[in-house]
Amino acid sequence: MFKYIVFFVSMTAYTPFYCIAAESVVTSLNDLTVNSFEVSEIPDLGHPVCTLSLSDNKKDDFYNYVEGSICPAGGGSCTYSAIMKINNNLTILKKISSNKNSQTFQNPQFSIISIHTSASESEVDSEGTNVEYTIFISINNNIRKLDMNGYCGI
Repeated sequence: MFKYIVFFVSMTAYTPFYCIAAESVVTSLNDLTVNSFEVSEIPDLGHPVCTLSLSDNKKDDFYNYVEGSICPAGGGSCTYSAIMKINNNLTILKKISSNKNSQTFQNPQFSIISIHTSASESEVDSEGTNVEYTIFISINNNIRKLDMNGYCGI
């Protein structure tokens, strides 16, 4: 009986390590893949403010980058966030700073700086506009640049 108890305790003690090892961790830019996704995949997204895509993303209603407020299901304050699907995992980064044309988002693994590079003045209306952004993803002080375009509005 003692043998079974020791076996059960040892298996239970090592379970968290197996779960941690199974998580997708990106340690270099060579391991980073940016996937497209639908806005409906984002849990607790109040309203997307910007929806951006890479030029090779040809799927309608699929995006590579979304900004918007993440609001807890039970209530509470919403957090303005950037969302990307990196290596097939939705990655949510909270806004930590901003100025007129750029915002910085961060989570424990990544930092993202989004820079608004241009807007089509002929298409600006009261609700929003087509835009071009440069997104910089930083991992361990290495940076990858992505040029995206899409729409920002209310």
